[in-house]
Amino acid sequence: MHSNNVIMKYFLGLALILLAGVGPAVAGEGRKADLSHPLVTGWLAIQGQWPAAGGTADSIIIDTSHPDYLYPGRAMIFSLFIPGAGQVYVKRPVRGLFYLATDVAAYYVWRDYIGRGNTIEDLWEAFADSSWSFIRWFTEAGLYRGGEWDRVGVGITGSHNLEYFVADMDGDGLPELFGSTNDPGRLAELIADQDTSAFLRVRRNGNFYENIGKYNQFFSGWSDADPNNPDIEETLSGPIAWSDYRRWYVETRGESNRLRGLAGYAVSAALFNHVLSAADALFSASAWNRGHALKLSGRLRHDPLMPYGVGGVEISLGW
Repeated sequence: MHSNNVIMKYFLGLALILLAGVGPAVAGEGRKADLSHPLVTGWLAIQGQWPAAGGTADSIIIDTSHPDYLYPGRAMIFSLFIPGAGQVYVKRPVRGLFYLATDVAAYYVWRDYIGRGNTIEDLWEAFADSSWSFIRWFTEAGLYRGGEWDRVGVGITGSHNLEYFVADMDGDGLPELFGSTNDPGRLAELIADQDTSAFLRVRRNGNFYENIGKYNQFFSGWSDADPNNPDIEETLSGPIAWSDYRRWYVETRGESNRLRGLAGYAVSAALFNHVLSAADALFSASAWNRGHALKLSGRLRHDPLMPYGVGGVEISLGW
């Protein structure tokens, strides 16, 4: 059907030009088509290039109430919420399928990475809970003194702190009190008191899990840390005290964060796909309306001010 329309346009336009005697310019003769001739304006109108008064603008008026008119804003909103929906609306289903497939792929990539990251997070959290001791950290920090340890910074006080609380002692289901390692004297009293030391708990929040792996200050809490066998690595940011447990914890936590970062990229890709699909649908709808201006206008407007203008004659074409 489309090829037949193209052929019809070609022969109709050729016939109009030949009948009007306004063929292409011949070199050296200075001849050119008379754009004011009604037959030429008819041909230009068929191509969607109808000249207005002055011969510089398109005078075909697109009727937005026409049932075949595509609303660009509607196409944009469709694709903004469901990538590809706007493309289907503007009669480009293959392109719409591409945007939808991209969105689905981004979702599955996100789900895969976030799922793997969560699984690994469960591993390093459980490992930290069993391999790092709050009481050990406090009571053995003083052993890391002298020799290479003096520049490492293992200790109670430092640039960071942990929060703790005394768990339920009277059976009401609520903690008895809270504190911070910024006050080591009070913490020492709680550990020395047998009534409170058995109920002393560190608050295991995000700050806790980051600090015990990132800072030397909390190195003495690892159950395999040995003050007599320092394993110290020199880095650009300073010396790092390692034990097998701390190294495994840091590496595993880093892998979990890496996977979460990749999941974040998948989310960004999905958002970009929504915006790109919406913009494409917007411009595609506008292009479709321009390309079908003749059909949407329903008539050809002749400019009566043009030489040889045929006023009062309307031509309605559509295909």
